[in-house]
Amino acid sequence: MYRTGDLARYRTNGAVEFLGRIDQQVKIRGFRVELGEIESALSRIDGVDGAVATARDGPSGEKRLVAYVITRLGSVLSVADLRKTLERQLPDHMVPAAFVFLDTLPLTRNGKVDRKALPAHDIADQKTDAHSAPRTVTEWILVREFEQVLNVSPVGVDDDFFRLGGSSLSAVKLVEQIRRTLCSDLPVMAIFQAPTPSRLSSWISGERKEKYAPLVLMRNGGDGRPLYCVHPAGGTVVRYQALADSLDGVTSVYGLQSRSVFDPRHLDGSIDDMATTYVDAIRLRQSRGPYHLLGWSMGGAIAVAMAAKLERSGEEVAFLGLLDTHIHSKGSATVERSVLDHLHQFAKLEGVDLSRELQPAHYEKLQDVTSQMSDRERFVYAALWGLEQGFWRNVSSDLLEFLYSDAENASKLTRDLRLGMISSPIHVWWARRSLVNGESFPVDWRAFTRGSVTLEIVDGDHDEIVRSIDVHGRVKSILGSLRPTQAGDSQ
Repeated sequence: MYRTGDLARYRTNGAVEFLGRIDQQVKIRGFRVELGEIESALSRIDGVDGAVATARDGPSGEKRLVAYVITRLGSVLSVADLRKTLERQLPDHMVPAAFVFLDTLPLTRNGKVDRKALPAHDIADQKTDAHSAPRTVTEWILVREFEQVLNVSPVGVDDDFFRLGGSSLSAVKLVEQIRRTLCSDLPVMAIFQAPTPSRLSSWISGERKEKYAPLVLMRNGGDGRPLYCVHPAGGTVVRYQALADSLDGVTSVYGLQSRSVFDPRHLDGSIDDMATTYVDAIRLRQSRGPYHLLGWSMGGAIAVAMAAKLERSGEEVAFLGLLDTHIHSKGSATVERSVLDHLHQFAKLEGVDLSRELQPAHYEKLQDVTSQMSDRERFVYAALWGLEQGFWRNVSSDLLEFLYSDAENASKLTRDLRLGMISSPIHVWWARRSLVNGESFPVDWRAFTRGSVTLEIVDGDHDEIVRSIDVHGRVKSILGSLRPTQAGDSQ
């Protein structure tokens, strides 16, 4: 036998029941941590008069370190000062997730620190303030994945996953989620090497710049041929996640995302070039048809261009689904967008229902203030006004610039697109609010295919259609009916 410091007792059935520790050692992220070492390091910091470290239970039951600190009169130490100093002296897993400043430490009758009397503290409230706004689409996606897995909001791009309460198990869950929305081959060790959205974004972008791969596996399963979902303007495939989840057990779902997600300076040159890149990618995954393609918004136009290329190479496209896909005639003028259009664009991005937030007086004032602004100025004004009203979190100027440039480029690409005739059947879903005068379809897709065209109208608007359970049910039914009778090389 040897002394471990564990406190236990024998039960009547012979089992040993663990009761705790007789010392101040705790386990954090799989490491044994001596709290006295943290307290000693804190006490050596100039301006600190006393310190106690303890472990608190997080929302998911994992242990997180909290330090309680008494500072010397006149000291101007901040949380950032304490954290930076400890990071130079201690391993990462020994740096507290949160710091609490106290005037005095609670004591027992014997004059010892009463740890049970230390005030509770919500670690989720203490995050890094500097550079908290997402600057790229990748950071924007990662911030939301952190928030979902940790059940903490808001999360800044410099907030550490583990200091917000992440554990080894939740790190695996986070990586699995990111694999489905952004980077299929992300290793688990990445979150340990780069535990903030900013650092993880740089890690992913660095990998993808070297070896860009548009395919991301969003849902694995089922014996049907894969469904390939093509990104809309913005380049990401995160909006397809609910559709992918609904097809569990039916087929695997892959997203096709733009290079601009990983390189904000990249602007795609043409839809034809994008279609070539994406066809090459899916044929590496699936060498022979039939192929199943789906695109929402601009993604539908790309999907049609992909179908044309596959047909020219002798392949069959058995399913081509278009979700509220609009195209413009060659040389058509740029559509002027109002400040309200831009507001709703941001609201959809953040999942905010502005119809419940905006009053008629808001509409009149906003239209009046921005009537003489350029489209870019209205875009920025909408972002800042919504932030001021508390409708969404902070957004950086870098992300604003990317979002505007990408939207402008997407509009140009669809105006320049010249689609030829294809033979594939097309299944078209239109959002009811997209219909012209409430009854006419914006595009007659029968003019672009020799195959059949099936039309369906779905309640809601352009942004809601991709989340529609009616659409999900129909896609599931169609793909279920197209399952191969025997396994081929498509899997």
